[in-house]
Amino acid sequence: MTRSWDDEAEAAATDAEWPTPERIGSDLPPVPQMDVEALLPAPLVGYVRDAAHRKVAPPEFVAISLIVSLGALIEARCGVRPKLLDDWIVVPNLWGAIIAPPSKKKSPSMADC
Repeated sequence: MTRSWDDEAEAAATDAEWPTPERIGSDLPPVPQMDVEALLPAPLVGYVRDAAHRKVAPPEFVAISLIVSLGALIEARCGVRPKLLDDWIVVPNLWGAIIAPPSKKKSPSMADC
């Protein structure tokens, strides 16, 4: 009886010594909790705290959604003139992202903004 190519490959795989797999882990330090009062304007603090409490989500999720939404409301009505003697105006464009594992209340936190 002749051995097929699959039989030879399987025999070679079982004969070879596989190394012990190493653990894949995350060595990143934990992220500190957001200090809402220190980082947000006073008129937004109450809204962010209330929405985060109602959604049972971190205040960072609500805050980033709110700040980006407010940036969209400002649109091109605000600009920065980086040069003193030039008419060049830079209109800021604000982007934000919430990065977290599944089921961490990302979508519900964005729904109110």
